[in-house]
Amino acid sequence: MNDWNSFYEKISDIKFTMLVTRDQSGEMHARPFTTQAAGKEGAIWFLSRTDSDAVKEIAQDATVLLCYADTSENRFISSAGHATLSQERADIDALWKPADKLFFPEGKEDPALVVVRVTISRADIWDSDKSRMEKLMIIAKAAAGLNADPRELGQHQILQK
Repeated sequence: MNDWNSFYEKISDIKFTMLVTRDQSGEMHARPFTTQAAGKEGAIWFLSRTDSDAVKEIAQDATVLLCYADTSENRFISSAGHATLSQERADIDALWKPADKLFFPEGKEDPALVVVRVTISRADIWDSDKSRMEKLMIIAKAAAGLNADPRELGQHQILQK
């Protein structure tokens, strides 16, 4: 199943992601990013600065990983893709929110402001409609030696382009 619209809906409910990049030696680095837009033009959009380590690493290796978690919905998403960088004023204007001034005190006119656009090629989604109590009951059932199907805990879905 390749339901990309559902994927973008699920991540748009999660404010933060861990953006994982690779440095010159191949070592991976993760840091939190605020998702500015999910699904716009088939991509995920962020704001950053040209002098950030993440942007420097993307400039060297554009392959990135985005990890989302929403424990209240029992939803975990890992998505791999390709990042591009832009300083187009129209992109910055479209994404800018007043709260962004907290992280970018010079405002949207900051010459170091950059848009990070990630086009996802694969997403792994672990999703459950079970409550915490229902999941504990399934685990207790298995611990007691009774038949329990791990699929009762949730589903794993893979989307790939």
